Amino acid sequence: MSEITIESARLQIRDFIAESAQTKGVLTVTDEESLVANGVMDSLEFFRLVGFVEENLGFVVDDKDVQLENFQSIAAILRYVESKIEVNLEKALV
Repeated sequence: MSEITIESARLQIRDFIAESAQTKGVLTVTDEESLVANGVMDSLEFFRLVGFVEENLGFVVDDKDVQLENFQSIAAILRYVESKIEVNLEKALV
């Protein structure tokens, strides 16, 4: 698997959320907007998102990290993913 950059992760996550939003009739989603409040994220979609992150971004989402605060908005997801990418880079340098 090729190395994931923060920018490529950002694009993949935005595309995934946009596709999910469209299936729910939501045409636009801002980065800070609550995915639950706008109707994009329900419990099934939440677990689809976690699976997507694991499969496409190359790391396991720890059970302790499966919390709404990490996945409540695009910005929150990006912060979480960025922290994981940075940890993986640090491990690679050791």
